[in-house]
Amino acid sequence: MPHLIDSHAHTNFDRFDTDRDEMYARARAAGVQAIVEVGVGLEGSRAAVARARTEPMVFAAAGLHPTGLDTFEDDWAPFEELVRAGGIVAVGECGLDYYWMKAEKGVQDDAFRRQIRLAREVSLPFIVHCRDAEGDTLPILRDEGYCHGVVHCFGGDATQAATLVEMGMHVSFCGNVTYKKSDGLREAARAVPLSRLLLETDSPFQAPQKRRGKRNEPAFVEHTGRFLAELLDVSFDELATQTTANSRALFGLPDLI
Repeated sequence: MPHLIDSHAHTNFDRFDTDRDEMYARARAAGVQAIVEVGVGLEGSRAAVARARTEPMVFAAAGLHPTGLDTFEDDWAPFEELVRAGGIVAVGECGLDYYWMKAEKGVQDDAFRRQIRLAREVSLPFIVHCRDAEGDTLPILRDEGYCHGVVHCFGGDATQAATLVEMGMHVSFCGNVTYKKSDGLREAARAVPLSRLLLETDSPFQAPQKRRGKRNEPAFVEHTGRFLAELLDVSFDELATQTTANSRALFGLPDLI
């Protein structure tokens, strides 16, 4: 069985409280070698770091999410301390969310840029959250000039995906690329070379079509991987091998097998 990496999940969320150990076991049985546990907010980031200390297949990322910036200025100093202390493989998720619009555009812009700059200072990649905000996200990435990261759960079009690749970014797809009405996402996936492609679940959200309506979990990354392999006309083994190598290189993950 080829190895897989779930490059973006939230297994600390309470929806996993009743079967978290079993969920990790199912992931391992499905060939998942590592999970990037993405912190949401200061406390979520601390929890991700703590989880990575106790679960060998979990690696933490820490970020201040654009929908939770009410306490951004108060959170910044302890967040920066957490990031600089080590124990994480990426900064994020951070970025822009114009769907929920919980903070003004200027506040989101500032928080995003500060996290990109922090990632650059500590020589880590960053994970981008972008919802209905591609028109501002790409210029910010270009302005900051540090394109060592990934746009997770990509939701833009093929032109935007190709532009991100040209800038040096990685692009990640989750279960929504498998949905029947996601033709635009499938066109975007065709615009991303295998060398810049990552797989994710965004668990517990975005379950792939075969599991739609159920709680998503890292084991289901295989469904998205097999779907994309068929879409891109490559073998599943090739896609799994390349996306795993991409995640390992981007996040500095060890070979656990």
